[in-house]
Amino acid sequence: MRLLILLLLGASFSHAFAQAPLGKLSVEKIMRDPRWIGTSPSSPFWDKDGMTLYFGWNPDRNVSDSLYYVSIQNHTPAKASVTQKQNLVNASLLVYNQDRSADVYAKDGDIFYEDSRHKKLKQLTQTIDVESSPKFSFNDKKIIYNRNQNLFAWDILTGETIQLTNIKNEISLNPTPAKQGSAADLKSDANNQEDWLKNDQLKYFKVLRERKEKREASEKYDKYTRQKEMRSIIIDDRALQS
Repeated sequence: MRLLILLLLGASFSHAFAQAPLGKLSVEKIMRDPRWIGTSPSSPFWDKDGMTLYFGWNPDRNVSDSLYYVSIQNHTPAKASVTQKQNLVNASLLVYNQDRSADVYAKDGDIFYEDSRHKKLKQLTQTIDVESSPKFSFNDKKIIYNRNQNLFAWDILTGETIQLTNIKNEISLNPTPAKQGSAADLKSDANNQEDWLKNDQLKYFKVLRERKEKREASEKYDKYTRQKEMRSIIIDDRALQS
């Protein structure tokens, strides 16, 4: 394939030089219209099936390159269709398990798992969040991936998904700033609010006490019955990668 591309480029150069005598070429003329050197394919990559080679190309000298492809069976370049672009998976994105019997990859923000032995493709996630960086782990029994700076694990055998980390991004824990106004207005508002709270507390003291007792009893019950919450890791306004 590389030899074919080089031959095409050589033919393009020869044709360009044949059209213009060498004595009349100048740097100014070349830089004024560099299209005489022809167009060359760029950024080649294989599809995940290993049978099709895609690359950027602009033989028609359009505004930008288009996606073209050649296959093992057909070496004539053709422009990729919309459907091909939608289903295309770059082979370099595939991550294999130890015996290369299965692979996993991220596409359009979701995670896909493919069992090559049974020719089965399964989409593991379908969310508005972006899932990325899938890998095999736990002795190839689970697939871990990243979502919102946290790690999740999908069990290949059971299909269960569990969260492995609980990293939280909290920019500020400070209370909301007080509203703006004159000192007299703020003092008056504070006094009125304090009087109202005192009256309300006296009026509903019994109700508040009963609610407090019920809440404490409920929290005590939950403490001994619910599953322990995952430990949180606060990273403030920083970002976690890799």
